[in-house]
Amino acid sequence: LPSAVAIIKEEEGTTLVLPKPIAEAECHHFSTAPVFECVWLTLKVHSALNAVGLTAAFATALASNGISANVVAGFYHDHLFVGVEEADRAVSVLDELSRSHRNV
Repeated sequence: LPSAVAIIKEEEGTTLVLPKPIAEAECHHFSTAPVFECVWLTLKVHSALNAVGLTAAFATALASNGISANVVAGFYHDHLFVGVEEADRAVSVLDELSRSHRNV
């Protein structure tokens, strides 16, 4: 699927991360309907794929605010998928985290 944002193949099946219009239009081809409407947030910090602590830092900050996030690490950036209803709060938490680390 060229329009897929991410494809994760597991023993039990394949997970597709798709833009909402594509997921809705194409769901009849799949064994399930879309199950998680989310917002895609990209962290603008460039970090190595083997960097220690970055994922833990933002995951802890989000979790301590009751926000669930699904993370995909790209070569240049980390990408977070958070529920639509949590997107504004997630951005606020990440902005605060970024500000607090700039002042260190």
